[in-house]
Amino acid sequence: MLDNTHPPDRRKHVEDILVSCGSVLVACSGGVDSVLLAAVAAKVLGEKAVAATAVSPSLASGELEDARAAAKAAGIRHIEVPTDELDNPSYAANAPDRCFHCKDTAYSTFTKLAARENIAFVVDGTNADDS
Repeated sequence: MLDNTHPPDRRKHVEDILVSCGSVLVACSGGVDSVLLAAVAAKVLGEKAVAATAVSPSLASGELEDARAAAKAAGIRHIEVPTDELDNPSYAANAPDRCFHCKDTAYSTFTKLAARENIAFVVDGTNADDS
């Protein structure tokens, strides 16, 4: 039977998951969710944690600077990777599913980067209510 009177320590749970990964690449937009995850990853994994930001003309003004500053503050290495979602006709059509196509491009790029960097997992800080 679960004891609901003492909710689990969520931060400890996230730390345990990250440690079990061994190494992670954090998809870092510069927003609160990804920055928090990057900071926790840097704390528990040290140099085995890296933050990455997808850079393209579709990146909102100021987000790259936010991601750079956040990574520096978190003490995590930050890699900026160019993406080409604008070359994808499905993204360029600007249909309601454009976010899917943008993220598909970004995460494909992050997966390749993680492989080159010998990093086991790509993670992000999306909240359950964001999806």
